[in-house]
Amino acid sequence: MIKNKLLSLFAALACISLVALSGPARAELAAVGPLDPANGFPLWYQDKAGTYLELCMDPIETVAGPLCLRALPFPNNPVSFPDNFGAEAFWWSATSAITLPNGGDALLDMAIEAAFSLGETPAAGDQISFARMRIRVDTNAGAAGTYRVTHPYGVTDFVVDAATAGGRAINHTADVGIQVGVFTGALKGEIGPFLQCVSPAAPAGFLGDPNVPCTATGSPNNTNVFRVQRISGPVVTGGAFGTAGNPSDVIESNSFAIMGKVATKFGASLDQATYTLGRTGSGRVDVYASTAPGKTLTASAPGVAVPVQLTPGTTPLPPGKQFGRVFFQGGQVPGPVVVQNVSDAPATSSLTVQPVDIVNITRAQYVIAENASNPTGTLNVKAKSADLLNAPALTVYDGDGTTLLGAMSASGSLSMALPIPPSEIVVKSAKGGMARVKVEFVIPPVVAGPNYMLLQQ
Repeated sequence: MIKNKLLSLFAALACISLVALSGPARAELAAVGPLDPANGFPLWYQDKAGTYLELCMDPIETVAGPLCLRALPFPNNPVSFPDNFGAEAFWWSATSAITLPNGGDALLDMAIEAAFSLGETPAAGDQISFARMRIRVDTNAGAAGTYRVTHPYGVTDFVVDAATAGGRAINHTADVGIQVGVFTGALKGEIGPFLQCVSPAAPAGFLGDPNVPCTATGSPNNTNVFRVQRISGPVVTGGAFGTAGNPSDVIESNSFAIMGKVATKFGASLDQATYTLGRTGSGRVDVYASTAPGKTLTASAPGVAVPVQLTPGTTPLPPGKQFGRVFFQGGQVPGPVVVQNVSDAPATSSLTVQPVDIVNITRAQYVIAENASNPTGTLNVKAKSADLLNAPALTVYDGDGTTLLGAMSASGSLSMALPIPPSEIVVKSAKGGMARVKVEFVIPPVVAGPNYMLLQQ
């Protein structure tokens, strides 16, 4: 059954008097992949053990049930965005549930999840992802005390008072990374590395069958378990967590339901495309891209006869980063540029990017007299575009990138009085390029008058 959607994506529920983290520091994931043009979500998340997982949207089913938790409006039709795409999907999910002697339940629910900020309707531009850690425990009514929860990614102590003890006395949800269109936040959650099934073993290409509970591995703390323990509190009669005389009674399970599909496509992100163009009409486009390490990327654009293979970075550069140059003649900058991951089968493509000119700032100085009581000085800026053929107009902005300071001359200079110095400036080109630098303070030298030498004698 698909997981229940959180009541509010932007609030963690904690119906307890106090939560205190203890034990090992929380884990984190290693990297997030480029966007999938088909749905606007990242193609993969990677953990620090080197496991890459894609959104589990596969229709494959075993005798126990589907290997991917998905809820499509039209389950018998192929996945398509946004018309046949669920309100939520998962790169990874692991749950453990315990039926308690007091008749209640204890639940551990962990996930790397895809959803939409505005609700249940999939929409382009509304995509979010987050790392979830949810813990829910029913205690005995009136059984105040401290409850320690141990899970694969850490240990948390919950202090429960008498008023809240009972059903869902511990009701904790932490969703990390919720920001529309920003998918790096989920890397900082409590998940990582990905838990995966040991016994029974997972089906090929998956980390588990969510319909078949298993023992697991992957905890960075070697705590592949869900454990709830009442470690302090007043005497209670019976119940799940013992008495004050036996306060460390433990309820635990090493059984997990795990879902995750090993990535089969890695895609490409075209991070930047800049160009230089000489006065004779010859030029080049510099292409910066990224993908998973060990993959082959090529760059192409209209007017480029043969795609250019990019070169991957080597230590100390990140191995997933790649770079290449597309040379052209005739003064017409080729674009838009697209990068393909030809290691994927079939090859996958990045979003397209229109190349912009490189802007170089050679001077950014604020000239002010030493010890001047009035801080008014002169801002001097010198810059040029790498598009020498078209010589696009350049404009200077404050470091916020929006406050206009002035237009540069045809020779690429600007000199203007300002009451206070900007800490940074941004120079933008009419061809789309921009550059940012810190402003340097310059104190002009003291000019000696005609009687200077006489005064020194």
